[in-house]
Parts: sequence; structure tokens; C-alpha cells
Amino acid sequence: MIYNKTMDKEVFNHILDSDEQIVDVFKPSRFVFVLTQMVPYTFFVAVLALIACLGSGLSGMFLLIPIGVALLVEIILIIILSISYGRILYAVTNKRLIIRSGVIGVDYRTLDLKMIGYSDVQVSFLDKLAKNGTGSLRFGSMSSPVNSRERGFVFSHIPNAYENYKKVKELIEASKNQ
Repeated sequence: MIYNKTMDKEVFNHILDSDEQIVDVFKPSRFVFVLTQMVPYTFFVAVLALIACLGSGLSGMFLLIPIGVALLVEIILIIILSISYGRILYAVTNKRLIIRSGVIGVDYRTLDLKMIGYSDVQVSFLDKLAKNGTGSLRFGSMSSPVNSRERGFVFSHIPNAYENYKKVKELIEASKNQ
């Protein structure tokens, strides 16, 4: 499927204020998004399956039961990740940052540009491994601090992270000067 920014901008229209305009929309890199989600869960499921195989005393055909359950869990995880990736989008407007996500329904989180007191760019090992210039932009405010235990406000694994950081930073500064 070819990425269509124009179509993606339209999914935000119903939550925009009358004087609000979308400046840019970002979609995370599929490769890095899936890897960052799959690797920890796959490792966890594999360890559980190994423990089940070794600790259960099962032999022969019965050993296939924990392996089959592990494969079923992985298939369910792939389905959930596909749905999640299909719904995730990040938008920058002239007033705020918006994260669109969800598995069962579509959720929106916003952060007003005027409230942002902290921002940075992070390029993870997987971003470097992908060799496609992706990285994550993190934003913080008094109401949504970066170091909180919650997920924080992050545009994860977006293309051209440094260039897009500069654009967003300029919008943040411009909104504070109004």
C-alpha cells in the first residue's frame, strides 16, 4: 500500500478546531514499529513455551501443545500489530500535536504547542539498524512529563527524524511567540 499523506490528513478533520490546520502528518516506519513491538513479546512467549516444555514432563506429541499455543499467541500478536499499525498516525497542526492510535477503537491524544516545555530526538538501535533515517520525537509539558511512568507523548520511529524535529520545533517557538 502506498502511503497517502492527503488521505491521512482527512482522518483528523473531525477533531480539528475551526481555525486549526494540519501542517504535517507522519506514519512510523512499519519495519521498526513491528520490531519494537514483536521482539519483547516473542522473547517472552518463547521463554514461556520453553519452560512449559521442560517443566511439564510432556513427551512426544504432547510437546507440540506449548509450541502450538506459543505460535497461536504470535499469530494473535501479528493481527493486533497490523490493526494498530493501520491506525497509528501523528499530526502536527498550527495549534497542537495529535497522536491517533488504537486497536479496538480509534483514540486521539493531543498536546498544545504552547504547553510544550521539552522536546528531543531519539534514534534507537533499531532505527539505526533499519538505515532509513527514522527516529522518535519526544515532547513534554507540565501535564505530560517526559520522565513519567506513562508512555509519554512520542512520535515513534518517524522518517527524517532530525528534519521533522526542526520543523516541529519552529512551530512550537512560533506558537509561544503569538
